[in-house]
Formats: sequence, structure tokens, C-alpha cells
Amino acid sequence: GLVPQNYVKLILMTTRTATVLFGCESEDPKDLQLVAGEVIKDVVELGPGWMQGTLNNKTGRFPEACISPTTKRRRRANFSYEPQQPDELQLAHGDIIDDVQKVGKGWMQGTLKGETGCFPTSYVHLIPDVDKSARALYDYQAEDENELTFDPDDIITFVDEIDDGWWLGVCHGEYGMFPANFVELI
Repeated sequence: GLVPQNYVKLILMTTRTATVLFGCESEDPKDLQLVAGEVIKDVVELGPGWMQGTLNNKTGRFPEACISPTTKRRRRANFSYEPQQPDELQLAHGDIIDDVQKVGKGWMQGTLKGETGCFPTSYVHLIPDVDKSARALYDYQAEDENELTFDPDDIITFVDEIDDGWWLGVCHGEYGMFPANFVELI
């Protein structure tokens, strides 16, 4: 289920852990049951709005809203964005935005080329803090817009192992999910 952002705070993004500030329960068995004061380990982004981590030897998901909105991370623009208001940033596909934090539902704020402003959350993705690469063993054609397409021997960078069957990474400048059994780590 959904949890307000102030229910947990990120301790240190480089170690990828978060501390739960207030308890939260969910009926979905894939979700973590959050208890105040516990530390969630191995925190990674699953996709828009969802994180995964390990708590009490159970790996599960929880809403990104559980992470403190003051956590500063880097994001890469998936699309170009033209500002609609004076306090918004202009984004070009591939731009890297620093000091990113959530500022409201569906909106983030960050710094790009010395300017600070807001932009829609759906226009960017988290830049993984891992530097793992993989080589494609087989051809894979994306089945939806959140997946990668690649050919045998293509190199996929910034690989993040989000679960046993699916990983995230970058190939040919595109960021998305792909089946883990189609690649080998290098």
C-alpha cells in the first residue's frame, strides 16, 4: 500500500539503506511490512513510484513515497520537457539533474546547468548508484515502453538486479527493464 513520504528517511543512498520512521502495513504479500525504527537494506528503484529492499530477511517492495522527500539523488531525463511555469526546468532527453527531491505529487525539484526548478516525475528516472555491466546473450525485443531492446553481444551498463527475473540497465542510450536470463554479467 501507499505510505506518506515522511514515514521513512534515507540514511545514506550510497549504502542504499533507509530507516522507517512510522509503521505501515500492507495486505499485498509482495510489500514489506514497515515498523518504525527498522532499517531497510539494499534499496533499489523498481520503476516509477516503487522501491525494493530487504527487511528482516524478506525482500519486498514499498512505495517510493516512503523515502524522505529531502533525499537528494541524481535523475536522467527520459524525455524533453518545456516549462509551463517560471519555476520549472527545461529538460532535454538525456540531461542529468542533480540534487533531486520530491516537492509534491508527481513533481520533483532539481538543479540542471546551475538552474534550480521543478519538473514532472514521469519525465525522469533514477540513475542507479551501481556500476555493473552485462553482455546480451540473445536478441530481446521490448514488449512495452519500460523495457530495453538489444541484440546479442550488446553491452548493458548500470545494471541493477531488481529481482530474480528482471533487471534494469542502459543500452543504446535507453534505460529500462530486461529479462535477467538473456544476459551475463561482465
